[in-house]
Amino acid sequence: MSMFGSWIKQIESTIDQALDINDAPKKNDVEVEKKKELEEQKKIKQEEEERKRKIEEQKKELQKQVQLNEDAKKAAVELITTIKQPIVEVNKEDLESINTQVSEMSVTVEDADYIRVDFTPIRTSDAEKTTEHPMIELFRKKLMLEMQNKVERENIIDQLNNTVKTLTQNNTTLTSSLSDAKLETIGQKELLEQLREEFRVKLLKEERRIIELQEKAASAEQNEQLAKQVTAEGEKLSIKVGQLEVSVRKFKKQAADAEDSKKQLQSRIDALTATETKNKQDITTLKSQLQEQTDNVKKLESSNSSFGEVSRVKTELESKLNEANKLLEQSKLDAIDQVNQTIKQMQIKMDDQTQKHEHAMTQYRFEMDKLRDTLSYYTGTEEKKHQSLRKEIDQLLKRCVEAESKSEEMVDIIPDSTRPLIEQILSLESTSQAKQENYNRMQRTLENKIKIAENKCKMLERDVNKANQTIQTLQASETEKQQQINALLFNVESAQEEVEKTKKTFTMDKQLHDDLNRINQELSARSEQLSTELNLYKTQVEEYNITMGQQQEQQQQPTDKNEQEQETITTSQNDEEESNTNTLSVEQTIRSQSSQIKSLLERVDSLESARATLNQDIYSLSDEKKRVEGELEKLVLIESEFTKLQNVHNHALDLLGEKEEKILEMEQDMSYVKSTFRNQILELLTEMETLKSKA
Repeated sequence: MSMFGSWIKQIESTIDQALDINDAPKKNDVEVEKKKELEEQKKIKQEEEERKRKIEEQKKELQKQVQLNEDAKKAAVELITTIKQPIVEVNKEDLESINTQVSEMSVTVEDADYIRVDFTPIRTSDAEKTTEHPMIELFRKKLMLEMQNKVERENIIDQLNNTVKTLTQNNTTLTSSLSDAKLETIGQKELLEQLREEFRVKLLKEERRIIELQEKAASAEQNEQLAKQVTAEGEKLSIKVGQLEVSVRKFKKQAADAEDSKKQLQSRIDALTATETKNKQDITTLKSQLQEQTDNVKKLESSNSSFGEVSRVKTELESKLNEANKLLEQSKLDAIDQVNQTIKQMQIKMDDQTQKHEHAMTQYRFEMDKLRDTLSYYTGTEEKKHQSLRKEIDQLLKRCVEAESKSEEMVDIIPDSTRPLIEQILSLESTSQAKQENYNRMQRTLENKIKIAENKCKMLERDVNKANQTIQTLQASETEKQQQINALLFNVESAQEEVEKTKKTFTMDKQLHDDLNRINQELSARSEQLSTELNLYKTQVEEYNITMGQQQEQQQQPTDKNEQEQETITTSQNDEEESNTNTLSVEQTIRSQSSQIKSLLERVDSLESARATLNQDIYSLSDEKKRVEGELEKLVLIESEFTKLQNVHNHALDLLGEKEEKILEMEQDMSYVKSTFRNQILELLTEMETLKSKA
């Protein structure tokens, strides 16, 4: 009894080891998959960090460019404000004072018939100092102011040119930054499109995977149905095989009968050949008799017996021989025909049976090949599992054989008395009941484990549903982000249009600068002309002073020279009138130039306002760019979250597949263990019954 109990314990331990061996590779596969997932997540995080770092560097560079542009703008504004002040002071204060003084000092010829101007120098007590005419001082002041204005204008023009150059450089930098920003936005658009395509591809893969899982589930059901159909067809084929075996047996019987009939025919043919040989022998004997008779007849003829009787006997004998030969030939032909007909009939039957048998065998082989293919397809994956179980079964069978041999030895050792046998039978029954109870407990525990696994599968299904819901929400958010991106693209296009407008304004600014340069050139030419005219005027004034001195000297002479004096006075008056006309023309030119300068200043103000609007547009574009970058960062975070959820979803699907496989394997192992345990119990019961019967 102790041997039997230890043997059952060994069987249970081997079953547990087999179950653990089946579970071990699955655990290793799960650990490998987890490591792969962790490595993939690390790679994704590194890529995200690199992207963020690049975006931050681009932001810092753009901020530096914006600060540089702001500093340049402030410097240009300060220069323009400093440039405006001296021009306004010179044009408004000094020129107005000079013009008023000139208008007060100007005298026309119509007011007086004769004006005598005293150009004699004024004597002072301290030293002899000559004072010039106030008109000349005013002109000198005016010339000095014009020279100062010219110098200041040149300085202003140089400063404006420098500011224009700096602004053009800033404009080029801004255009380059805008082009870089456009390229970055285009690159980000391409990245977004790539991410969308990857997302779509992943979604398609997941959908295909789901469809494949559904198809696998359907194919599993179909495989079960096919397995059932295969089993049914196998049963049908087994029935057909039995029928074919019966027909083969019948065919074999018919073949044996045909062989027997062949043997009988051969025996008949042998008999006929024997009869033929006998007939030939008879014919030879008859021929010998005929020869003897012919000899006798010849003797009789020689003995001059009656020739008629001999001829009659001869004819009778010849007729008998001919009839006998005919009968023999007919019997031979009839026997040969019968044999040939029977052989032909047997050959026809044999051909029909062989054709039927070959057709049936081809169908049987075709169906068996199909069944083998299906069984190999369905049992290909299960062979590996069954190999280990077969090895264990072989070990168990060996142990069973050893136990049976030991039990037989024990039975041989047992004495004839019945009491120890009854005690052993009772102990075996008690142990079998205990083993049955243990088996029931094991079955309950396994059923509980299966229920727990089913609950886990349900929880995983819930997680998968949640993941699907999150995927749907992410898809909705993606559509919203797509709409936002489209709006941003529209804003970028509008910004591009504004940039084109700013380019047009910059071209207008260049044209205005060209106009300013042209006007400055004209002013410089006019100033040169005025300087030449002033030099001529100075020379005329000097000549006038000389003539006036000569006239004063001539006044001391006698009055005979009055006519000459009058002529000189008239010439001096004419010279004064010419000088007055020259001063008026100079004032008109100065006024026209001041009006031109005012128009140019107004133009500069308009250009500054246009520049301010352009700067505002640039600030707005930079703000929009920052907002787009923020939204892109949000999209990157959303994509990372989506990848994480996808990984969770895939992991959940893998766990579901593994759990289903484990459940199926456990069910198969349970069914196998149940069947083996029941068979062992039945064998033990049969052994007990045999022992009882022997007792």
